[in-house]
Amino acid sequence: MTSLAINALNNTLSAYLHSIVGKSVSVELRNESSVSGRLSGVDGFMNLDLTNAVYVTPNGTTQNFEDFQVRGRQVRFVQLPPCANPEDDLKKYFDEQNRKRLLSKVASLQSSGNSRLLKETRLMRDELKREFSKKN
Repeated sequence: MTSLAINALNNTLSAYLHSIVGKSVSVELRNESSVSGRLSGVDGFMNLDLTNAVYVTPNGTTQNFEDFQVRGRQVRFVQLPPCANPEDDLKKYFDEQNRKRLLSKVASLQSSGNSRLLKETRLMRDELKREFSKKN
């Protein structure tokens, strides 16, 4: 993923939804229905995957679903869980994404055999590991 694409993703509601995967949410849809369940996945288009979902039709009828998918275009509101702390959730998410990117870069440099860059990235990796271990 290019840095432009990463910045675009990080500046959307989708980035926050990525950070709360695994938590329970309620989603109000554009057709006046709603669905509640555990957020199991989200993509850049804000398509949502919910597990153990309860779908409520506009007339109040409910249906249970093991898995439920919502197209991002159909989302009107996403009600966040009461325990949500957006600042902390986003910080953890971005730290994890940066760590994954750095480790991926190190792995690609190791396979290419570029020794100068490899030394620099090893130092960065070690620094990142120390920083990550201090936080946890």
